[in-house]
Amino acid sequence: MCKLSPASHGRIVRAKGTMSRPKQLIHLPKYVVSDPDRHGNQRYYFRAPGRPKVRLTETPGTEEFHNEVACARRGEPYKKVEEPVAMDDEFKIPSSRRRAEVLPLSLPPFGVNREQAAALLGISTTLFDWAAANGKMPRARVLKGRKIWDVDEIREFFKRLPHVGGEDDLTNEEDPNYNPWDDA
Repeated sequence: MCKLSPASHGRIVRAKGTMSRPKQLIHLPKYVVSDPDRHGNQRYYFRAPGRPKVRLTETPGTEEFHNEVACARRGEPYKKVEEPVAMDDEFKIPSSRRRAEVLPLSLPPFGVNREQAAALLGISTTLFDWAAANGKMPRARVLKGRKIWDVDEIREFFKRLPHVGGEDDLTNEEDPNYNPWDDA
């Protein structure tokens, strides 16, 4: 990791404050400039003569910012130190990891979210919501406020749907996907 030498020369700029905290002065290292973007947000860049302009993303005045400046000064890419992964207390699975990283692909899920449930059926989420509200699809289960649909229940409800031309086939205004031009 790059470290900034203690002899950093620069100028002092005024940092943006909040309602609860007044504005404060920040000492910027040499070749670090502050430019507002089109929305008025301050952006910091390392601009040394004869070198490319490098965007600095860390908060000025922090140790990470000084390390990022030191890397830019040496022409090395800055690598942010990763924080520890947050764990889900109940299941002891890292909350930031995806299903594919935790479960093998050969093990299909038996609970899916709304978008996945609609994708299983090959329909939009809006049509899936309509079908669930009208009893054409199962109701969701809830775990800590998250809605989960049982894949087996979705399959059972799908098997109960009528075939094209069947007696329960919706061909009127009740069907949100009904288009009279399809019958022409």
